[in-house]
Amino acid sequence: MVFKSSKKFIQLFLSVFVLLSLQACNEDDIIPDDPSVVLTDTYRVEYTSDMSMIKDGKSTFTIQITDRVTNAAVPALDVSVMPMMSMVSGMMHSTPIEAIIDNGDGTYEVTVYYLMASSMMDGTVMGEWDLKVMIGGMMGEEAHFYPDVMMVMPMDDSVKVVLKGQFQSDMYPNMMLETNEDNRPYFVFKNSLTE
Repeated sequence: MVFKSSKKFIQLFLSVFVLLSLQACNEDDIIPDDPSVVLTDTYRVEYTSDMSMIKDGKSTFTIQITDRVTNAAVPALDVSVMPMMSMVSGMMHSTPIEAIIDNGDGTYEVTVYYLMASSMMDGTVMGEWDLKVMIGGMMGEEAHFYPDVMMVMPMDDSVKVVLKGQFQSDMYPNMMLETNEDNRPYFVFKNSLTE
């Protein structure tokens, strides 16, 4: 077959390419354009809480895990979460987390205590949080969520205070200071207040 113009050849080539691409795509392999949903080989993992309202301090949220093929809820899994912040400076740090609660219906309650916001009030980016959800242990399947943790505003209730150790015996190595030692910080997070 000889084409009289390159325009017709390009149109035919693109048509064949699109048809082959559509045939090769399996609907299960299409990842939704939603940062709160991640597909692993076996599971659909959804961060069901509002990811846009996370603030520096205590954050409790729910992860829903369903079978990727049957869409059935999957309870009683070995689920762990590892929060890690990659800072603009190149350093990385984690943050405290409570034991994960299996609600028995394919949802898992997670409480993370964010020590640092993703950016300052003036918009200066501090780093990016990566919530790595591991299903089936350290070598199991992974789902990653990237919440934008907001800084607490002055008008917000205090969600976290930092107390500093005052004794020489309560010092810790700190790479950021010239002396390499600093007063150890103790973070206190607000759970609730009652009169």
